[in-house]
Amino acid sequence: MPSAVVITGSWRKSSFSGDENCVTVAPSIQGAAVIDSKHGESDVLAFTSKAWTGLVQAVGLLH
Repeated sequence: MPSAVVITGSWRKSSFSGDENCVTVAPSIQGAAVIDSKHGESDVLAFTSKAWTGLVQAVGLLH
């Protein structure tokens, strides 16, 4: 059974989200949590701090 994601701050819409593709991010005890803003009742995707940093850096390299 997956562990619960404990949110430690406010949810924020990603600056890369457009009108159609909305991603919302919040800090968590584990690192970061991500949800699809249009489907807020959907599951939370949890990242460790190390994994989140790696993802953000990789996305930055694409732009």
